[in-house]
Amino acid sequence: MGAPRRYNFFNGWQELCGGVLTTAAACFLGFYSDARARTSFSLAKTDTTGNLLWVKGYGWQGDIIADMKFTLQGNLLLMGYTQYAQQYDLKLLLVNQRGDSLNSLRFAPLGPGRTVATPEGWRNLFSLTDGGFLVLTSVDSVSRPNIPVAVKVDAQLRPVWTRVERYLPPRTPGAIGQYGTALELADGSVLVLLSYNNTPAAEQRPFYLLRLDGATGRLLQRHELLSPICNRVETFQLLADGDSAAYVLGGCTAGPGGAFVSAPYAARVSLRGLPAVVTAAAPAQPRPADFAGLGQPFPNPATGAARVPYRRAAGSALAHVVLLDALGRCVRTATVPAAPSGQVELPLSGLAAGVYALRYEQGGAPVGPGRRLVVQP
Repeated sequence: MGAPRRYNFFNGWQELCGGVLTTAAACFLGFYSDARARTSFSLAKTDTTGNLLWVKGYGWQGDIIADMKFTLQGNLLLMGYTQYAQQYDLKLLLVNQRGDSLNSLRFAPLGPGRTVATPEGWRNLFSLTDGGFLVLTSVDSVSRPNIPVAVKVDAQLRPVWTRVERYLPPRTPGAIGQYGTALELADGSVLVLLSYNNTPAAEQRPFYLLRLDGATGRLLQRHELLSPICNRVETFQLLADGDSAAYVLGGCTAGPGGAFVSAPYAARVSLRGLPAVVTAAAPAQPRPADFAGLGQPFPNPATGAARVPYRRAAGSALAHVVLLDALGRCVRTATVPAAPSGQVELPLSGLAAGVYALRYEQGGAPVGPGRRLVVQP
């Protein structure tokens, strides 16, 4: 980028950043204002020297953007919160790199009357290798937003599962549970940080690594971690260190003797025995070649047949959608039409129930990310 630039989008009103994404040719800045009466999801695009190309707003009064990520197709997914019927709901908005709106979702994870928390101090939108996304947030409990909630949506922004994190004993009155960030593992499961604040300073409270099934949200493993130097660890970030370890970053607000402190906290945790960490689900800087391949199959799980979106790579070589079983054997093949993009119908009759892999091949070589497909009887 060029020299530092300062932008004043709202003529003096305070503006807050909801995320920054860059490509080789541009920078995208998501933002909102916490002092303007009419705020909305807003997105600005600049060139590599910082010249402002455009600013676009999406939504209604009271919308707050919290995070944004690239999709596998190179579009941008904006995540945040929107006011609706006296409560906050999750809001997801998909736009292309021209700023055109492609799809959106407003979602109340626990139904009407249960407001979703507005942004905390860390990012909470995570890209997954199947093209979907994981949102980590919280929902109110009587008087405060303190029930951690995880929501997975697929590439079409359809909710796949919602998981509520119930409190573990001892249940301290006033304790606030919070998710930190997450990592995806090679088998499609995800590791999620969980900790509690507002617990008694003299109580040594562990923090947790939760391993969730990526397809269903079911809890697979719960790892309880006690710190010898901190009674109350508030965990914020989980960062991969290779594929078999992770750094936990956060804060310490109570020492081992119960004294109140305010200090940063860091720990390195071994992940040996777990599937390897996937270090990048979506490209940080999408390239044109990344756009080719398969979209998310639907329905998924499927019975009888599934439709598989595709986008061709450059050239006219013969292309196929290939379905592989758990042993890597080809069990179905469908020819891809000559059109640049579209859908292929894949018959599933006669297949045993289970998890299969989808692959796009053009000119005899795999192209783009693979997908998972669950076949039901």
